[in-house]
Amino acid sequence: MGRPRKDNERLPPHAYFRAAVMCIGSLSLAGLLKRFVFVARARLSEVLDLKREDLWEDGLSLRRKKGSKTQVIEWSDRLQAATNAARNLPGLPWRGYVFHRPAGHRINTSSFQSAWQRLMFRALQSGLGERFSFHDLKAKGVSDFDGDMRLASGLLSEQMVHVYDRLPGKVSPTR
Repeated sequence: MGRPRKDNERLPPHAYFRAAVMCIGSLSLAGLLKRFVFVARARLSEVLDLKREDLWEDGLSLRRKKGSKTQVIEWSDRLQAATNAARNLPGLPWRGYVFHRPAGHRINTSSFQSAWQRLMFRALQSGLGERFSFHDLKAKGVSDFDGDMRLASGLLSEQMVHVYDRLPGKVSPTR
């Protein structure tokens, strides 16, 4: 029997992420945040801090946290669709924060985390195999990326890439 995996070594399967989206709806606030975090390989706080002026013609200017370098994430169809849907969030006319409360202010991280826990509870009742954290979405985005993971994720070191790249490496067998 192998050793138990740590939380930062597990990567929920694609089906779990799809099941969570089914529970929350792709155009809900949580669904849009999930899409931004996954596609941009970002932390929740980085996405909650996004402002209208961060939406540039050539992409999304993402101010990374924890000492990582600010990046421009080039527009993709999925990222553009999520941005357009964010413009239709209820509340004051779209200005200031991309993701906002009805009065236009930034969404508190703790408020969103509470909502995420309620979502996970509903998803588990609907058949989701296991709970996963919102931060697992960044790890999923890094793990699924085909290319320079360090550059794409804004991580400062290869050591951090190993923390976020949770897919097992593939090697050829001995002949």
